[in-house]
Amino acid sequence: MERKILGYTNAIIQWMILFGYNTLLNARFKSYLARNVY
Repeated sequence: MERKILGYTNAIIQWMILFGYNTLLNARFKSYLARNVY
């Protein structure tokens, strides 16, 4: 049971890192587009 909880927590942490990285990439891409288009 303990290993299951640990694996679940690890999956959440990995998802949060991936989600945060994607958000950062999106914001950077949008600012890059805004600079070049306008």
